[in-house]
Amino acid sequence: MKNKILGMFMCILLMVAAVPAIESKVSANQPPIFGAPTPSNNSTNNALNLSWSIPINDPEGDVFLWTIQCSNRQTIGGTGALNGTKSLTLSSLAYLTTYKVWVNATDPTGSGLYTRKWYIFTTKANQPPVFESPTPSNGSTNIPLSLNWSIPINDHDGNAFSWTIQCSNGKTNSGANANNGTKSLALSGLAYLVTYKVWVNATDPTGSGIYTRKWYSFITKVSLPPVFRTPSTANCSTSSPLSFNWSIPIDDPEGDAFSWAIQCNNRQTASGTGALNGTKSLELSGLTNSTTYKVWVNATDPTGSGFYTRKWYTFTTIASSPPNPPIIYGPASGKTGVSYNYNFVTSDPEGDDVYYRIIWGDGFPVTEWIGPYHSGQLIIVSHTFLETGTFIIQCQAKDTYNALSNWGQLDVIMPVSTSINLPLFHRLIEKLFERFPHAFPILRQLLGY
Repeated sequence: MKNKILGMFMCILLMVAAVPAIESKVSANQPPIFGAPTPSNNSTNNALNLSWSIPINDPEGDVFLWTIQCSNRQTIGGTGALNGTKSLTLSSLAYLTTYKVWVNATDPTGSGLYTRKWYIFTTKANQPPVFESPTPSNGSTNIPLSLNWSIPINDHDGNAFSWTIQCSNGKTNSGANANNGTKSLALSGLAYLVTYKVWVNATDPTGSGIYTRKWYSFITKVSLPPVFRTPSTANCSTSSPLSFNWSIPIDDPEGDAFSWAIQCNNRQTASGTGALNGTKSLELSGLTNSTTYKVWVNATDPTGSGFYTRKWYTFTTIASSPPNPPIIYGPASGKTGVSYNYNFVTSDPEGDDVYYRIIWGDGFPVTEWIGPYHSGQLIIVSHTFLETGTFIIQCQAKDTYNALSNWGQLDVIMPVSTSINLPLFHRLIEKLFERFPHAFPILRQLLGY
């Protein structure tokens, strides 16, 4: 029992002895404490100008002293400060550099203890100039032979830069200490349907010192041969005059000088070299009526495409006007068996030569066409009427294009016979020989029966 009481007493003494220690521990004043900084510790790719900051708080709310110092020697501090974020403005930092920041704080009226920590961050790397999309775009086609090739070049860090643009045709342009913007190269005298390469180089010597290099390509347009417009007269036209100026506009799409030739199948021709866009013509003359002609046109641009454009066209001349009805002059009466001369004449509106055919009206066949004779030329044809009676002499004319005239005519009376009526005589002889087929052998031989 005595031992039990003694043990309890000792416990009470230990507890009483411990009370001051617990009170002392609870009542100890704490120094300021730091929160997470901005930018965060060990962060990278930071700007060259920034506000580095950190929350500083005293647990007891004591005022405190604080300092922030960067390894680039920029620093800031404060006294009698209250809880909150403290910051240091940093500027003109170097690219791709790791900086240290030291932070100190103490509450002299509180714990009097210092809180000290350091943090690091790394700045961003300096970037070389960058290229935007060029004009004309990379790989573009159908580009003219003269152009201003351009490309925007920008340094995102704002550094001045040097640049060069060079084309595979040997032309180049360049600049130094340039600012952001579009840089260009004037190109001219390019060839048709050729792929050109353009090399671009740029570097910022006071910045990254690194080169940006790229190449681009474009293809020039195809040179087109000359083209023909609608001719005058129009293709397949009719009723064209026998003399006129046949013409056609010839244009080269690129404006290249060209050679041309126009030839008609009547062997008339015209041509030219080193020609410019415009109408080319062929003077035609001596054409014939009612005739279809062909006209061939050729053109090429030897310094351009080198290709030929070839086409042919047709036109038909006006139909020939027929000769006037022939006029017949000669005896209106006479004797059978006598040869008489008859005059025939006509004129052709176009002055073409003429042919004549005659119907004598006495049973003889129509004559073959005789001629040619000049328009207005008087011709003489002889004829003998073998029978008495009234006859109508008719005559028709045609020109060299077979245009037929109306018939001209002359009435003739043959009332008197001066010789044997031969047709009647022949009929009587034939009747005689038919009746007596074996008689008169000598007469048969003489007359050819």
